[in-house]
Amino acid sequence: MIPLVLFFVFILVLISFWMFLSSQKRIKAVQESRILSVKSIGSYYSNFPLANLGIVISIDRKQRRIKILFPKLTTAGDIQYIQSWHNFQYVQVPDKNTLRKSQNIQELATLVQEHLQLEIEIEKLTEEWKKIKKLSELVSTSEFYSNRQETCKKALFQVKKLLKKADQLEQVYVRFIREILIGYEISGFDFKPLTNEKLMLIDSQHKKIKEEYQDIKNTAIAYAELIQTRQI
Repeated sequence: MIPLVLFFVFILVLISFWMFLSSQKRIKAVQESRILSVKSIGSYYSNFPLANLGIVISIDRKQRRIKILFPKLTTAGDIQYIQSWHNFQYVQVPDKNTLRKSQNIQELATLVQEHLQLEIEIEKLTEEWKKIKKLSELVSTSEFYSNRQETCKKALFQVKKLLKKADQLEQVYVRFIREILIGYEISGFDFKPLTNEKLMLIDSQHKKIKEEYQDIKNTAIAYAELIQTRQI
């Protein structure tokens, strides 16, 4: 009798261990995926061009939840980002067939994440411009630091130039993402690559302005660091 009980205990332990490993494997797959499928998302939101597929924005490992972004088009044709938190048990990695066909979604995820990062940079640049402007105004009233005014003016010029270029880059992101979403709407969720000439042209503009933005950014950073080292 005892050996039989031990056998069943052993089987239960094996099953529990297997379930634990399966759960850990699934969690790891979810954490490493950039695109996730959210169960019953249609119960909360509707008219998503990507249906129940969303883009991973951030992960809260302690709470076992993931923030997912669902890009959509408004009635006016503008893009809108719907972001919400979802527990691990309500999300899953799309099947291989969907991932194989969803090359454009991977590209869209990259664009959206870069767009969000650019919005954060624009906020920081705006604050940096205000800070340098305040320093410039202080220097202009100083008898001892008036020789630093030219450096402040150059820094202001570079940051303002960078903000202008960032705005141009953001507009390209918006256009690019909008066209991709419209393409999904028109194609009825067909995941074939969108390679028409208009998208290729926007992509070319995106790369060009992105390079120009980085060049101006490097110069602006150099002037900002120069101001800090001089300890105005």
